[in-house]
Amino acid sequence: MKGLLALAIMVVVALPVWATTPAEAVPWELLAGGVGSAIGWAGGFFAGRALAAGLGLESQPVQKDLLTLASVAIAVTAGTSLGVIGTGSWLGVDGNDLACVGGTLLGILGGMVVEPLLGGLLRVLLPDGSQSLETVSRVVEGIGFACMVLVPAVGATVGFNIGAAER
Repeated sequence: MKGLLALAIMVVVALPVWATTPAEAVPWELLAGGVGSAIGWAGGFFAGRALAAGLGLESQPVQKDLLTLASVAIAVTAGTSLGVIGTGSWLGVDGNDLACVGGTLLGILGGMVVEPLLGGLLRVLLPDGSQSLETVSRVVEGIGFACMVLVPAVGATVGFNIGAAER
């Protein structure tokens, strides 16, 4: 149910894009942005950990985690934005590159907020020690991970194409 609600919100936010962009371009932009986002999450994580090890930050967990977070943010922004911009350009859509990057950054923040919000909502709705809490918690983790990968792609696509409508 919550997944359908999140999907409905993304569709409502993306409706102006469908009206101003060739219909065949948007799904391809979303797909390319999602792939770029997934590669960015994985690559940014491993690059951040390797950089932290190279700088000798293994014994300093806060600095190591901050460096990893920064690496992930940069990699996801680059991967998602380049995927959407490249696909849009390839399909002949003249979009707004800066709005695409801004939409990606907002999508990263939004994706990172979804899972903790859903987890908190579950803790309120289901009693502690409940057998269904553990099962539902796994589902929420999956939805949260999917949102962390897909919401930046939605933000990038919306930013790229809404910017195109304003030109």
